[in-house]
Parts: sequence; structure tokens; C-alpha cells
Amino acid sequence: MKSRTKTKAREKSVAANAKIALVVEPSRPDIDDDAEDRQRVGVQSLGRAFGILEEVARHRDGIGLADLSKRVGLHNSTTFHLVKTMVSLGYWPQVPSTRSRW
Repeated sequence: MKSRTKTKAREKSVAANAKIALVVEPSRPDIDDDAEDRQRVGVQSLGRAFGILEEVARHRDGIGLADLSKRVGLHNSTTFHLVKTMVSLGYWPQVPSTRSRW
């Protein structure tokens, strides 16, 4: 009889722990939340890059980094790295006579 009592006690304990597990939220973040954050960052970068492309297209004679940064509303370093990436991908050439004019 003792073994049966111990078995029932264990079953009650397991059942109680299962109920607690249902109430307690998981401690790790939801994977989908991280994916949304990464997607938002990617979309933001694309939006910035297209804004730069449009601004450069408006200035056929070229535009300097500082002026371009002001017009698109980004810091010089952010604008520089985005432009550098687009130049390396061949979206437009840098004006040969200057280092920071596109």
C-alpha cells in the first residue's frame, strides 16, 4: 500500500507543477519578436539607402557628403557608410576628382 500512496503523491505533485507551468510565462523572448526587430532594421536601412539614391539623382553635378547628410537627415558617418556600400555595389561611381563627392 505504501508504494501506491507514494505514486499518487507523485502524480499530484506532477499535476500541480504542470498547472504552475501553464500560468508562468516563458523566460526567453519570443523568436518572432526578434525577427520583427531585425526586419524593422532592414527596412530602415533600405529606406535610408533609397533616400540617398533619390537625393544623389537630383544633383546631377554631384553632391558633397555634408550636404547629402543634411538633405537626407542622417549623420555624416551613417550617410558615408551607406554611400560607400552602394558605390562598392556599383549603383553609381564616385566623382573621380574628389574623395567625398557623389
